[in-house]
Formats: sequence, C-alpha cells, structure tokens
Amino acid sequence: MGIKKTKKQKIILFTILFFALIAAITIPIMNNELKFSKLVTEANVCFDSKNYKKAAELYDDALSLSPMFKDIKSVRKNLSKAKILNESSNNFNEGMDSFKNKNYESAMYLFSKIPKEDTQNYKEAIKKIEESKPLLTKHMIEKANKEASNNEFGNALSFIDQGLKNDPNNKELISLKNKCEKQNDAMQAAQDKANAEAEAEKAKAEAEKYKPKRITQSDNYNVWSVYLKEGVNTFKISVPNEDAENVIAKLEGSLLINEIGQGTYANSIKIPNDGWYRLEITAINGYSWKFE
Repeated sequence: MGIKKTKKQKIILFTILFFALIAAITIPIMNNELKFSKLVTEANVCFDSKNYKKAAELYDDALSLSPMFKDIKSVRKNLSKAKILNESSNNFNEGMDSFKNKNYESAMYLFSKIPKEDTQNYKEAIKKIEESKPLLTKHMIEKANKEASNNEFGNALSFIDQGLKNDPNNKELISLKNKCEKQNDAMQAAQDKANAEAEAEKAKAEAEKYKPKRITQSDNYNVWSVYLKEGVNTFKISVPNEDAENVIAKLEGSLLINEIGQGTYANSIKIPNDGWYRLEITAINGYSWKFE
C-alpha cells in the first residue's frame, strides 16, 4: 500500500515539474512574441508615416527578440526597405539644401542617388537634376568671370572645367576657357620673366658680395682680399707684357707663383675653410688673374 502511494506521489511530482518546465519555456517565448508583434506594429505605423529612421530602429529591435517568429521574412524585407528609404530621404533633403545654396554640383550628385523605390522623391529628384544643369553652367561662368577679373586665372579655369564637365559643348564656357588660358599664359610668362630677372639680380648681388677687394695698388705690387671656398682652388695668372720680369704671387704669405717673363702660370692650393684670404701679386701691370 505504501509503495503504491509513493509511486503515485512521484508521478504527480513529475507531472508538476514537467508542466512547470513547459511553462518556463513557453511563457518567455509568448511574451517575446507579444513584444515582437507590438514592435512590428509600431514600426509599420512609422513606416507608413514615412518616419523611416524610427521604423528601421523598431524593426531591428523586433528582430533582436528572435529570428523564429512568423512574418520574419516580411519584417526583414521592411527593414531593408526602411533603411534604403531613410538614406534616400536624407540624400534628398541634403540635395535640396545644396540646391538652395547654389551648390548645384553637389545637389545633382545627391539627387542622382535617389532610387526608384523612393516614389515620393524620385520624380522630384530627376526634375531638380534637369533644373540644376543650366544653373550650374551659369553659376560656374559667374564665378570664373569673377576670378578672371581679379587675375586669378587658375581659379577661373578650375570653375570653367567644372562647368564643362556638366555642359561640355557650351560655347560661352569654351570661349571663356580659351580667353583665360591665353591670359594665364601671358601672366605666367611675365611672372617667369620677373622671377628670372630677380634671380639674376640676386646672383649679381651675391657675386658682388664676394668680389675680390683691392687693398693696395702700385705699378708692380698689389694686394687683394679674395673670398675662397673650402677645398682645392687653382690660381691662374696671365702676363702678356714682354718686358715682365719676376712674377710672384702669394696667398696668406705662402708662395703660389714664382716665374719670370711673359706667360700663363697656374698652381693649386688647398683652402681649409670658406673665407677671405690675402693675395699678394708682384708683377708689371697688365696681367690678369683668377681662382678656379
């Protein structure tokens, strides 16, 4: 009798545990399914009112509950469409802002991104693209002329090229480009000439700066201060006078040349540092000298 009672109690206990387990599994699922349905309903309302951003967020929240509920395919499809239409709406609004601000190139680009699925904005976007084309050309001509009037021909040509990209056969743009290119070439040539002259003057001034300076002068003895670069320098002296006797040249007291009579003489010397050095020459006037 006691054994039968114990068996019966075990069966009852097992049955209670079984149903408790079923409840523990199914109740959260049912709750999630209710949440899922509620989120999808809210998302559909937002979608129908064209609040695509909020709709996409709600569809995402619904899908995060479980990928196994009914209508899951349609929810995913609506989510994809909501994201596309949300991006399209943003592009359209940005395009309209660019259009109002006369940034027609940007406006045309943004309008071109509107898909046919966006039935609300697609036709208007196509219309705005066609409106933008002549306005872009006109705007680029105005900006190019303004830059050209300030002799900013490079900037002018940049605006002209933007205009030609939109309207490659526009006669006014083509004519303006030819004119600006000629003016730009002339201005560049003048600038190059001015730069060359400035460089020549600079080089002349630099050469004058390091030109030998005569310290003393007499018929047969002269002293100069000469600027020499570090390294091996070759001194050359040409004596054309047939009556020349001794030809002596010294650098900082060191003998460079010691010859007699007419001729061209040379000798090399190693200079330790860039700087000014004392050069002494003893010879009858009429000679010429240089360092190489």
